[in-house]
Amino acid sequence: MHSEWRRDFAGAMNAVSGAVGWVGSIASDLHLPDEKSYAMQVCLEELMANVAMHGRSTAAQNGPDENADPLKVSVSVNVSSDRITLTVEDNGRPFDISSARPRGVEGGLDGIRPGGLGIGVIRSFADNLKYSRTATGNCVIAEFLR
Repeated sequence: MHSEWRRDFAGAMNAVSGAVGWVGSIASDLHLPDEKSYAMQVCLEELMANVAMHGRSTAAQNGPDENADPLKVSVSVNVSSDRITLTVEDNGRPFDISSARPRGVEGGLDGIRPGGLGIGVIRSFADNLKYSRTATGNCVIAEFLR
């Protein structure tokens, strides 16, 4: 058994729920266990949110830049007999999630500031995480064993 899906989305917060729903429908059609479906959806949500919030250069984040290309995200799901591969490619600024340090939660939940926990969340759900810089942006591959 081998299946592959691919779809492009805007690199914006308002595109995240559509992408997550799309991956959820693939998981449902494949009758994947709920925990695999959930893991894939959470990882995609975190990856796309990071692109939307941090993918532009610092200058472009401070105001509109007519010369900047819009952020784009391509998502593919590849299913084989032993694994599910979620690939997220974007045209944003470089960010190697596979080597970035997740922020800890020392001091309990009351002291946590919003943001910065997504890296740890992604690592906790994906069985394997790979990053590469491409000619046009970033490529993150999250693998989920079946």
